Amino acid sequence: MRHQPNRLSAAAKRTIVGARQTAMRWLVVLAMVPTVSLAACETDSGCSDDFDCAGALVCRVSTGKCELFICDDNADCSDGKSCNDNVCE
Repeated sequence: MRHQPNRLSAAAKRTIVGARQTAMRWLVVLAMVPTVSLAACETDSGCSDDFDCAGALVCRVSTGKCELFICDDNADCSDGKSCNDNVCE
């Protein structure tokens, strides 16, 4: 008896091609992640808006630096202090 090479059915070939296409899409997406992450980082010129800062950080416009949130209005400050550019004074 002569040995026949394994032949894939048309459905199996479509499954393999589909899996390759999906893998390639994921590679493209994963390659873009560092680019998107870098775009969300503070630039060399500093921040000008909270959207320039990553995560829960806020932009202190006077310094152009991203920092932890302290206050947004006077109600966030204690002891009668007032909020000025994310600082209770």
